[in-house]
Amino acid sequence: IILDGDPTDDPCYSAQQLSLFNAFYEQHMYYPLLIFEGRTASLLSVRLCSGNASGPSRLLPHLRWMVQRLRRGFPEVEIIYRSDAAAAVPAVYCVLREIGVDYLIGIRTNEAFERKAAPIVERLAKEYQRTGRPLRHYTHFWHQARSWPWRQRILLKSGIWCIRR
Repeated sequence: IILDGDPTDDPCYSAQQLSLFNAFYEQHMYYPLLIFEGRTASLLSVRLCSGNASGPSRLLPHLRWMVQRLRRGFPEVEIIYRSDAAAAVPAVYCVLREIGVDYLIGIRTNEAFERKAAPIVERLAKEYQRTGRPLRHYTHFWHQARSWPWRQRILLKSGIWCIRR
C-alpha cells in the first residue's frame, strides 16, 4: 500500500475559528493534511489542522493511527509512505522506521547534494550540447546530515532540457 501524504494550504478570507496566520504561506489559512492511496489516488483521510500547524506535528499521530488500522486489515502488506519536502525532518524518519513503514520523501537540495550531482550535471550538459536531445539521469548516494541519526539513501534525478545562454 502506498500512502501519499500532502499537507496543503487552504486560505481563509474572514475570521473562521482556527484559521491562523502561517508565516511560510504569508496568509491566514487552514492546513489540512490529506492522505491518498498512491495507486488509485483515492482520498483515504483528511485531517483539518489550524493554519499555524506544522505538517510533521500533526502528521505523526495520524500516520501511526492509519498504519495500525491498515495492518489490522492487511497484516502481510508492505506499506510505503511518500511525501514532499514538508515531511523531510528527522522526527518523521524515526517514526516511520519505528512503525515499519518504508518511505520516499522529497528533500530540498543543499551544497552536499549539489557537489555530488555536479559531475553528472556536467556530463549531461556536454551530451546535450553534442546531441541536442533532452536527457535524464537517475542515481543514488548515501548521506548523513548532522541532524539525522543514520545514513539515508538519497535518490537523485538530473535532467537537461535546454541550456540558456
